[in-house]
Amino acid sequence: FFFPNNHRIQPRSSYAPRHPHQNMSDPVCGGHSAPSDSEFPEDLTEIVKTLEGEIGSATGSTGPFEIKSFTQQVVAGMIYHVKLAAAEEAYVHARIFKPLPHTGAAATLQVAKSGFGKDDELAVLNPE
Repeated sequence: FFFPNNHRIQPRSSYAPRHPHQNMSDPVCGGHSAPSDSEFPEDLTEIVKTLEGEIGSATGSTGPFEIKSFTQQVVAGMIYHVKLAAAEEAYVHARIFKPLPHTGAAATLQVAKSGFGKDDELAVLNPE
């Protein structure tokens, strides 16, 4: 195709400028939310209680687990990455998938890992 000089294809950065106050660390549509260490969704608290046995057997840690921080990502449902404090002062990171309500399916633990400390940043885990 021929484009006259006044209709040249421009690099994306020149025709889709960022808002001057937008920070690159801001959440991106379709990406994970910023980590939050307060105001946990009520359903997430219930999900963690329901999955306590699975989280414990996957990590070798014992419950009860207390949510310390989380991120969420909207997909065909919701993916939660959760930092949990275990009973023995160890920290566990877990990835939990909550399907859309119309499926009637329960939330599932996709992966959980132990060996994290209190000051470790919440890790985004990939399902195995």
